[in-house]
Amino acid sequence: MKVAILSTCYAKQIDQLNEKHPFLNELGHKEELAALLKFSASYFFYWKNYLKDLGIEIEIYCHDLAWLTQKWSSNKHHLKSHSYDDLFIERIKSFSPDILFVFSPHYYRNFIKPIREQASCIKRLVAWYGASEGDEKEIFSIYDLVLTNSKIFRDRLFELGIKSEILHHSFETSIYGEILKINSGVQRKNRLVFTGTLGLENPDHTERYNYLEKLSAIVPIDLFSDDIPYRKTRKHALIETRHKASTKLAKKLGSFTPTRLKSWADKSNQPHFPPTTPNHLLKSLSKAVYG
Repeated sequence: MKVAILSTCYAKQIDQLNEKHPFLNELGHKEELAALLKFSASYFFYWKNYLKDLGIEIEIYCHDLAWLTQKWSSNKHHLKSHSYDDLFIERIKSFSPDILFVFSPHYYRNFIKPIREQASCIKRLVAWYGASEGDEKEIFSIYDLVLTNSKIFRDRLFELGIKSEILHHSFETSIYGEILKINSGVQRKNRLVFTGTLGLENPDHTERYNYLEKLSAIVPIDLFSDDIPYRKTRKHALIETRHKASTKLAKKLGSFTPTRLKSWADKSNQPHFPPTTPNHLLKSLSKAVYG
């Protein structure tokens, strides 16, 4: 059995890996992808090894790693006139997968139909649903099975008539050895650590952010995220001060308030600023880590 997995990558992580391992650019597309999966400790790296023993062949395709598709097509002269998207589909088609397993359903929503049309070998469509993807009926109704770690997502999909099952997260035990190597002789901090998306200004992550904000105020915690915290700028402070002063003055002047002052006092005319990140959260925040 052959399974083609469609996924996406963290651009910053790929940049870090290329900087650390400059020889990657010299490899062929298969060798480079295999190295990227290994160095990033991707679960797909382990899946490939484990499932191979069961007679299941897996290939990973990331549309946002465009140079790998260009490498693949470099010696295929009959594909010279193809667009990048067509080349990407040709790569999948050449593998002749039985199952298409999509890990970024929203990203690939416009690819599924042309892939199915051109790769008739695909018998089943499977999707992973681990975070909010948008309109569930529109995105997931085309799949034969949706796997998710969320009972809430599964129940919602059931209500829409979409077949869904729970697939729990797991931990790759061989990673312990790597952790011990890196931390040999280092005294453990015994502190809380969070890695991932804080979701500043993102309603999907409001509860998470609020919880971490409260937690960081009372206990030591290390946060690792790419989200950029917002601190009040001088412009922000000046506009706020002008609004408050104008509001007080407008109340005193009443009908004699000048038009411009009325405008400054009108809250609906104030620009939107994101909530200011508390200092205790900023002290806990470091750049994102991956793997």
